[in-house]
Amino acid sequence: MYEIQGETAFTYLPIIRQLESRGVKVVSFGIGQPDFPTPKYIREAAKDALDQGFTGYTETAGIPELREAVADYLNERYGAGVRPGEVLVTTGTKTAIFMVGAAYLRPGDEAIVIEPSYYAYAQAAKFFGAKPVFVPMDFRPGEGFSLDVAKVENAITPRTRLLFLNNPHNPTGAVLPPKHVEELMELASS
Repeated sequence: MYEIQGETAFTYLPIIRQLESRGVKVVSFGIGQPDFPTPKYIREAAKDALDQGFTGYTETAGIPELREAVADYLNERYGAGVRPGEVLVTTGTKTAIFMVGAAYLRPGDEAIVIEPSYYAYAQAAKFFGAKPVFVPMDFRPGEGFSLDVAKVENAITPRTRLLFLNNPHNPTGAVLPPKHVEELMELASS
């Protein structure tokens, strides 16, 4: 049995709400709940979709037009060479992370996790018997967080099977320059 733990972000939500009710301004890095209301155009689009009967299940891999748009974006922005058939749209990050872990990780493998990280990355690696290898981001006051691609490259071993990476980065909000994303894609494909 591998050591995994449940999500702790929701544990702190009642404490945060209690502090806020007393007038304390809290910046939570917990569950990723936005601190602004859903924009009107998104609410209107959701209402329109409901009115048009778009209420059932979609294709398992996601709406084809959305998958095509995602592939187009990745190809235009990063030159990724992704086909729509290679794009999978899930109902949330945890589902996607679990599916990626199931596809790539076996006991004894390693998965690179950028720190600070979304908790689910290390837990998914452990669930499949892999070892999370943590690569810290750099932090400079006034500039924020950044990722040194060389640190990622130095963390790669013959047992590395996966790099968990999101951009913008969760939880820091740092946005990787396209050049760094391209370098990481090169590392991952070699």
